[in-house]
Amino acid sequence: MVAPTENEIVQYGLVNVRAAKGAMGVERIYDVFFTENGVAFAVVVSGLKMAAGVAGASGFGAIGGMIAGSKIRSGAGKLREQFQGLSIPRILALNEKSFYLSYSDVAQVSIKRGLTGISKMDIFFADGKYHCEFSKDQFEVANAAISDKLAAKIKDN
Repeated sequence: MVAPTENEIVQYGLVNVRAAKGAMGVERIYDVFFTENGVAFAVVVSGLKMAAGVAGASGFGAIGGMIAGSKIRSGAGKLREQFQGLSIPRILALNEKSFYLSYSDVAQVSIKRGLTGISKMDIFFADGKYHCEFSKDQFEVANAAISDKLAAKIKDN
């Protein structure tokens, strides 16, 4: 895989994207940046924190779920503050689970506007696929990024 350059410019971005590699992968929350050369997945909430939040919340019902959700969001906000002024390689270096795919590494991509408020995007590459879910409010940005950067690789739904 190719690494991003220090001067790579972000052209499109999605926040709070839930993504996992394949059906059995660990789900994490990423901020996804489409640059001129590739897609960067920057972890803002790790799988362990998400699992701990769910486990802790299950014993306290809806209130526990709200508390766990607010802790996850505040942790993501603090991490995003660290992104300010950093290059893509430096943002990715903040978490070992963050990664980058050059557009040439992407075999196929699909996107679908969800009816329930969740949009879905699958990015296929040599080792499998990343299944991503994000708010319907971000669908237009994701669709524009894919149409601009990966038009030849769009899979018809």
